[in-house]
Amino acid sequence: MSCRRARCRVGDFRRIQTMGTPFNSALSRRHFLGGSAMLAGGLATGSLQAQEAKEVVIANWGGDWNTRTVKFIEEPLLESKGVKILRDLDGEPERRTKLLAEMRLPRGRLDVAHVGDYMATDLQSLGVWQEIDYSKVPNGKFIQENLKSPFFLPWQYSAWILLYDPKKMDKPTSFADLFNPKYAGRVGINDQHYFHNMEAAGLVASGNMFDFEAIKKQCAEWKKAVQPKIYPTHQQLQAAFKNGEIDIAANYKARGLQFAADGLSVATSYPKEGGITVIFGACIPKRAQHKDAAHEYLNALIDAKGIGDLVQASFYTPSVTNAITPADFKEKSGFTEDEQKKLLFQDFAYLAKNSTTTWLEWWNKEFKS
Repeated sequence: MSCRRARCRVGDFRRIQTMGTPFNSALSRRHFLGGSAMLAGGLATGSLQAQEAKEVVIANWGGDWNTRTVKFIEEPLLESKGVKILRDLDGEPERRTKLLAEMRLPRGRLDVAHVGDYMATDLQSLGVWQEIDYSKVPNGKFIQENLKSPFFLPWQYSAWILLYDPKKMDKPTSFADLFNPKYAGRVGINDQHYFHNMEAAGLVASGNMFDFEAIKKQCAEWKKAVQPKIYPTHQQLQAAFKNGEIDIAANYKARGLQFAADGLSVATSYPKEGGITVIFGACIPKRAQHKDAAHEYLNALIDAKGIGDLVQASFYTPSVTNAITPADFKEKSGFTEDEQKKLLFQDFAYLAKNSTTTWLEWWNKEFKS
């Protein structure tokens, strides 16, 4: 497979970041600032409640991700005010299949889908999402300028970096350490995020996250020389660190901080190649039945106190500038000025054509077999 479409090397990604939004789409001033009149009327989170009972169907991940969503957002800001929330919990591949199937129906079941930035853009290219009406999301005025999108509400973000056990090894400095035979049998892989592992391989092999031929060669050698251990989820990777099965892995910085907060001997290290940025958020499908309640849900996601409390448990960085967090939180969970300059953003157009087809097929059939 030629990687002609993916010419962006590390330097190019830095330029993309300085240009503004990673979504490469301008947000209409009319839509984004449309909430100003409502704000003037004193609207706050939860005050969008109608007199009649409301219902909203939410697609989300399970595990601790959903637990925190319920604890800090859904229960205190929505359910306590009478909004009935039905939860459909699964992984992104299953969610993608459901959303595409619902596009063939007059009305869908899902009202809001939690997604990562890649899947948000992928499904937008297939016409799944409706444009967000920011007059119904007054908290949207606080979203960081470079994260704004007309169809994707950014919620929290982090970067794919290195995690390691400081009691068992020196601090790693590069994604190349994952591929070092020195750590054979001691490297962990999160299977859910196969594409980030492949992107790291591309950075090591050629400096290009999307050089598929170089990625395949690097991963084949990885499998042979290092024999990394594959774990289905974050929780199982965490257990592997706890049980002493692995000494090093790549994952989101936020997850590394969570593991450490849970008492594990795990530290984080920012690789010299740069951190691979991920943004998590939510979208409204065009076939959603409860669109007003869906907008209310989006507004609650970025409530200043709600998101502030949630990120203190998740260690992700909030998407809004007014999140209520302790003074030292940003220093602990965020990135230094130099690290921010090295953050790498995705080539969504390339991934939309390759990640869920070519890459995933190769990963499952060749790398994992």
